[in-house]
Amino acid sequence: MQVAELVQPPFLENERCIPDLGFIFLCAAAVFIPYDSVDTTPIWLLLTYKFSYLHIIIYTTVSTALLFNTTTYTVDTLNMDKRGNKRACEDNNPSTSQTPTKRKTTLGSSRQDVMTNFKKAKEMMGHVQHKIKNEPETDSNKNLLAYIRDKISNLNKDIKNKITIGVFGSTGHGKSSLINAVLGHKFLLPTGSGTACTSVIIQVEANEKESNYIAEIEFIPEEDWEREFASFLSCSEPVVDKEELLAAEEKIKALYGVEASSKSSEDLKQKERTFKIGAMVKKKKIEIKCKSAKELSSKIVNYVRQKNENPGKCYWPIVKIVTIKVPNCKDFLEHVVLVDLPGTGDCNRTRDEMWKTMLHKCSSLWIVSDINRADSDKSAWEMLSNCIKHVAQGGECSSISFICTKTDTIDPEEYIFNELEDDNCLNIPEDSQPADEIIKCIRHRNDKSKKSVKENFDLQTTIKESFRCGEGFFSVFTVSAKEFTKANPTMDKELTEIPALRNVLKTHNTKKTKDLEKCYISAAFGIISLIQSFIGAAMMEWKSTLQEMLIKNLQDAVENLCDYFDQVHDQLETRLSNGEIESEEKCEETAENEIKPNRDGRGFHRTLTSLCKNEGSCRSKNRKFDLNECLATHMYEHIDKKFSDFFPVEEAAVTEDSVLKNIDDFTIISNDVNENNGNISQKHMVDFFRMQEKNLKARIKLDVVDQKKKIYESLSESIKTTMKPSYEKAAAESGTGSMKRKQDILLSHISSSKSEMFQKARQEMLKLVKMMRNTVVEEMERTLKEDCSLLSENTLLHMNVREELEELRSMEEVN
Repeated sequence: MQVAELVQPPFLENERCIPDLGFIFLCAAAVFIPYDSVDTTPIWLLLTYKFSYLHIIIYTTVSTALLFNTTTYTVDTLNMDKRGNKRACEDNNPSTSQTPTKRKTTLGSSRQDVMTNFKKAKEMMGHVQHKIKNEPETDSNKNLLAYIRDKISNLNKDIKNKITIGVFGSTGHGKSSLINAVLGHKFLLPTGSGTACTSVIIQVEANEKESNYIAEIEFIPEEDWEREFASFLSCSEPVVDKEELLAAEEKIKALYGVEASSKSSEDLKQKERTFKIGAMVKKKKIEIKCKSAKELSSKIVNYVRQKNENPGKCYWPIVKIVTIKVPNCKDFLEHVVLVDLPGTGDCNRTRDEMWKTMLHKCSSLWIVSDINRADSDKSAWEMLSNCIKHVAQGGECSSISFICTKTDTIDPEEYIFNELEDDNCLNIPEDSQPADEIIKCIRHRNDKSKKSVKENFDLQTTIKESFRCGEGFFSVFTVSAKEFTKANPTMDKELTEIPALRNVLKTHNTKKTKDLEKCYISAAFGIISLIQSFIGAAMMEWKSTLQEMLIKNLQDAVENLCDYFDQVHDQLETRLSNGEIESEEKCEETAENEIKPNRDGRGFHRTLTSLCKNEGSCRSKNRKFDLNECLATHMYEHIDKKFSDFFPVEEAAVTEDSVLKNIDDFTIISNDVNENNGNISQKHMVDFFRMQEKNLKARIKLDVVDQKKKIYESLSESIKTTMKPSYEKAAAESGTGSMKRKQDILLSHISSSKSEMFQKARQEMLKLVKMMRNTVVEEMERTLKEDCSLLSENTLLHMNVREELEELRSMEEVN
């Protein structure tokens, strides 16, 4: 019987009013209830019963307060531990125990509400940590306490990977200005150059530790610099690809100045500048810290792009990646990284590998194009097509946005004359202001461009074959960074659509924040449930029974998951085998089309040389050439659709066939486990296992996404390994007729090793699929078996975590 029931006023539910004699007896019993064991107010109210009609008012107030109190203690479930502190012990008898009243917790959709609950949960776990420190350690409970302490300490080490948004765009299309405007700065990423260096990857993230603007500049490895320098010295060869020659000359000019082109190899080797660059590369990384974005922009400009007015003092050719950390942008960059990406990678091996790595990480892509060229901008779609496999089957991209920039650059008179059949279709009054005419033209062109870009997207078969393209997958924005950052703009802020892009970032950021909150609260609730299951004087027999059920269920669940992965393996093997046969038949023809193109041989010689030096890959500003991927084409064609079924990147595309869905379906909490026969301690233990499962599966699913990228890339990587001896041999050829000899070496190697090459590629992919299976299954089995072993602990805990339990339960239910 609860104290709250004993203080009902006589006018409430008369059938439950307490008889006078019984009431007097309870008053006497109340004297023996320890003062700090319960809320003492009701006891004093008991003693005032019948002495004053004032009790009616007081009873009403107290009863209402008790109704909304988080925890209502029962007299017969309050015990004292050996130190005299209160301890809540739950009665395992279903006839007398009552479910505690839950504190109402409302989680709003705003980031502030999310963080309030996150903060509350962390504070509660801090209190629990303190209680654990005060819990006397004995031989019987030391293992349990060590386990709990370890779980709590790992709460803050959980999943923290950020959402990456890749930004593509050709030089001069306003990509840097766009990023600056979205971040609320006119000057941050250097802008204003028609010869911006597209080889440098710039990633922008939040600076959460201080108010300074920071740039971390990482250089290419020393051996890469030595190869680059050697290529500079050979750039005067008479037989070169024009584009490659221009790229080499641009790098020499950036590092050594205009006069470097007239210097001999020996002169360049002895220049003080060479030693200075070498010393910089040996540093590996430098950091620049500034108080303002504008100051930082001016200091990093020479590291990220070509500056024609400052030749010989630019370092971008030796830069691997630049990371910029921006303060005061937690609302949209706390869990999001913006990455300014070159369109086709780089001929430098290290930068090219970094380009691929970044692509694999991209959860979303922004394709940037000048609105005046967006309708007919083939290069934007080519950039996307060139990297599509890296972001789809080999990545995790789930959305694409096409961003038309510079919407403010319009001549109304010219636009109306050239673009509109009817001059009056804009409904511009004769007495309107020039600004009104501009705005109407801008709106008209924005709508027209959005429609045109969406129509172009529908024609991109390569892209549409790689994605399911569900609702919300593709979107178009028409933006003006210039107008957004103007002091006195012509366009209102909403028309610039920069706020709309900011909202996209905020949505990503809020979603990630909520995911982290859910993960933390679930794990915390699981830990508290575990503690609560060891509080009480109940018999321990149920633990061995529960342990047997869970172990049995684990064996069954593992067996089902293994069967599923075996099906994945078998279906991929069938398709890979078919692809292997076709690849053997067509590989020589495929290779010949790539390395013996119908073009001027003099121009292709350096491209072929660069390809051999870079293990089959050659990238320039406008195109990508990878012989390994070309040779793997037929194998990819056979597996792509099924691979996307197993590893979809869009949530809407998840089916019963997907690996993530089958991991979600894995559980050891069966109906017989849920039937706890009124045993509250067992219910808490089951809650612990449910939360453990939930967080374990979330962690494993992230690992699966990373592993599937390696699985997909394994075909071309395996082929590259087989082809490596021929690349090295061909790269060593020089002099008259060397191009033909290079071609013959490559084709001869393909012909002699084709059977082994494609067989090894197939085996390598299947081996990685098996590794994924073993990793997932072993992690599930090992972790849950370790958790099941806790049921063998025959001990009791004396701390009181009842209030934390109910608070976290409320939060978890909202999750």
